[in-house]
Amino acid sequence: MIINAKELIEFSFRLIDIQIKKYKQLATAGVGPDAKISAALIQAQVGELLTHLNHVLSLDEVDDKELLAFAQNLKFYLNCEYLRGRAGWLLDDNKIHNTVYERVSSQLEELKGICSNEPLPDINETLLSPFQKQYLQDSHEIAFLILDLATKLKENPNRKDFGSNYNLGHGLKIMQTHAAPNGRYHNPEIGNEIKQKYELSKDFLENSPLQKSTRQLNKDTAREYEKKDKKEFKQLLEQFLQKYPESKLAKEDFKWFNVATLDKTNKANSSKALRNWGIFTIGVITTGIAATWAMQNMCAQEESSQNSWWSGL
Repeated sequence: MIINAKELIEFSFRLIDIQIKKYKQLATAGVGPDAKISAALIQAQVGELLTHLNHVLSLDEVDDKELLAFAQNLKFYLNCEYLRGRAGWLLDDNKIHNTVYERVSSQLEELKGICSNEPLPDINETLLSPFQKQYLQDSHEIAFLILDLATKLKENPNRKDFGSNYNLGHGLKIMQTHAAPNGRYHNPEIGNEIKQKYELSKDFLENSPLQKSTRQLNKDTAREYEKKDKKEFKQLLEQFLQKYPESKLAKEDFKWFNVATLDKTNKANSSKALRNWGIFTIGVITTGIAATWAMQNMCAQEESSQNSWWSGL
């Protein structure tokens, strides 16, 4: 497998940039402990990726083994985001969920292209770091709770007793429509995938010795981490551009993804609409217990068009 070193490193910078913006928005604009838990996990992911990127850039020559390990690491985090994003899309195929799912799918395809369009093997589970094991655990927590909600509503579309920790608001009516006999959850293709992925995450969690994360990131701490991570990011980028001055990242017209930037003209309407949903989402429409594990809490807004609530990611 031939991996393009320059393109892989460029790809990693763009991915890290997204995650820095994401955890900052989660901690400062997200609602409830779910957002702060998600922010903490994503910030820790940024730390892991920056450390690995620093290692790669410190090498005089990056051999194939190092490039493969780095590519596998990036794929691991994208696969986890895909797991969560796909669950959100199965719950409700709206513009929010669909665009997040499409972005992650596109990034995985781009990564494959960087690796000569050959299948990039996953990291062997026995080689996952403790942090990666926890990250995978929490991704399955998110997926399971989302799909569990869809499964319970499919069994009884009129069900409302989800407990005081759920605040589904208007979202419940939409999901009840999906759960009706002719609704989305009864579509054979959708229904089968919900069941399959529900069982997959359920089995994973039942056989895992780990517990869900409890660390939270408040807005003040998030800003401190953002400042630190941006500083390291900038230093690494400058180091990279010294080696690859022709990189597209150095071009004046290069545009970084703009994560969860609220359009001023629609700020009031968007805030009201989000309150009606009961949560600030990142790719999944769910609250309370489910939202506690909704790591994509801000991504729900991350990739809408500039004419909608949020500018595109």
